[in-house]
Amino acid sequence: MVENTLEKAMALRTMEWKLIIHLGKTPEEIPSGYIRLYNILKDRMERINLASHELKVVKNLKKRLDETVEKILTGGENPLLIQSIRTKKIKAYSEAKSLIELYGLLMQEKGDKTI
Repeated sequence: MVENTLEKAMALRTMEWKLIIHLGKTPEEIPSGYIRLYNILKDRMERINLASHELKVVKNLKKRLDETVEKILTGGENPLLIQSIRTKKIKAYSEAKSLIELYGLLMQEKGDKTI
């Protein structure tokens, strides 16, 4: 999976994991090279980035992603690295708003006894 919208990134998803590698800085100030890893079996909403805790998983998935991209490109240049990010005139959510929304969702889930 590749994305070149507001997040210039590449990703690899397995039945258990989702790895995302940012190739460019995002409007939310996520730096190029930032890695996110989610255990999608345990964290379907992708809330907890496990990249710094699951280094072996990151290494293995990154290797698979690199091999897949190389196979697709067959020695050619990766267009994600040379294309500009396509931006739209939208207002990005601030980190505070995201946390408030997440907190509200968590409170609702606790009230529903789903946590």
